[in-house]
Amino acid sequence: MPTIRCRVAANGESYEIQSADDFIENFDTLVTQDTRDAVAGQTYGQLFVNSDGVMLADGAVWMSNVCENSDCSSSHWAVTSINN
Repeated sequence: MPTIRCRVAANGESYEIQSADDFIENFDTLVTQDTRDAVAGQTYGQLFVNSDGVMLADGAVWMSNVCENSDCSSSHWAVTSINN
């Protein structure tokens, strides 16, 4: 499984999430209720897409295609940034 790297801005600090377990264990601290509500209320028409990826909830969450190897022949979509 590829290493997960997601930058999270929360509580006036910036965190680098290294693993799914790290994210799950710290979810309540890392993702505020306001961000959860904004993502839950997201509609298709409000999505913003550019070369950096897909923006949800006015920039609260960014998703992008992440390469799993040097030539990017294998990739997956992942949350890359959370901005509380």
